[in-house]
Amino acid sequence: MKKNLLLLFAILFLGTSLVGQNQIQLNINNKLGAEDFALNMAATNNITHDFKITRLQYYISEISVIHDGGTETLIHDLYVLANAADAESTQIDLGSHDITEVEGVNFHIGVDYDHNHLDPSTYQASHPLAPQNPSMHWGWASGYRFLAIEGDAGSSYDQDFELHGLGNDNYFKVELTMAATATDNVVLLNVDADYTHLFEDIQINSGVIVHGVGGEAKKAMENMRDFVF
Repeated sequence: MKKNLLLLFAILFLGTSLVGQNQIQLNINNKLGAEDFALNMAATNNITHDFKITRLQYYISEISVIHDGGTETLIHDLYVLANAADAESTQIDLGSHDITEVEGVNFHIGVDYDHNHLDPSTYQASHPLAPQNPSMHWGWASGYRFLAIEGDAGSSYDQDFELHGLGNDNYFKVELTMAATATDNVVLLNVDADYTHLFEDIQINSGVIVHGVGGEAKKAMENMRDFVF
């Protein structure tokens, strides 16, 4: 009898705990202006410099959802290696949570300090922080490449550019206001990312190669924070 009562209480508790649970999906729609993103697509930045992107990858971490009157729910231990050329990589399952009315979403571009200087080889091969090809890691001292963008620029697309942004000081937070409501136990958070804004006010016509924490690489990281999403 006692075992039956304990089982009944467990079932009731589980059922109660699941009330209000909805699946949360963050969809980042990769764009170049009004068009869907594609590698080697011709585009122009805000100072009329022409470019084509051949690689665009970046890390997303510390995602949180603002919902139901200002409550903030942090999605723990989720790291995303976003690849603009792979739409599936930016369709991000945030799990099931007691979230109904969403008011905003926050996330960081890069890898948080506590994980930025760990050994990538300790992760399983499928983990976003494991070694990648091409590499997304700069070394133990500097940590991960938060952003890697490469391609060709200039009127004839004959000038190479490479901007690899890294460094704890460039771990920037993106804060977005939005409205989304649960439908059939799913909340879809749709965000457009216009990567033409990565090059906002960056002189790329003559080519530019910066791997590090400053210069145009830092400016691209700031543009990710301020203009892309």
